[in-house]
Amino acid sequence: MHQLKLDPRWGETPETLLRRSSKAPHARVRERFLALALVALGKPATEVAKLLGRNAQTVQGWVHQFNAKGPEGKPAALPGKPFASLALC
Repeated sequence: MHQLKLDPRWGETPETLLRRSSKAPHARVRERFLALALVALGKPATEVAKLLGRNAQTVQGWVHQFNAKGPEGKPAALPGKPFASLALC
């Protein structure tokens, strides 16, 4: 598996992502920003997933979503499940 990287065009660092994580009003958003911060620090998706009790594909999806839409992007909602916007931070 290749190393995931965050798109630098969004100007986020591990520190800014951790700050967003600590200030996010919703637990799912906090978890996503924490995962992104760990990826930004060079942790592989499998390790981040294990730390958070998630699936590696979930973490990879969060990274791909961030890279496509940035920190203000909204994750895709699953049918029947509400989503928490990253823009709430």
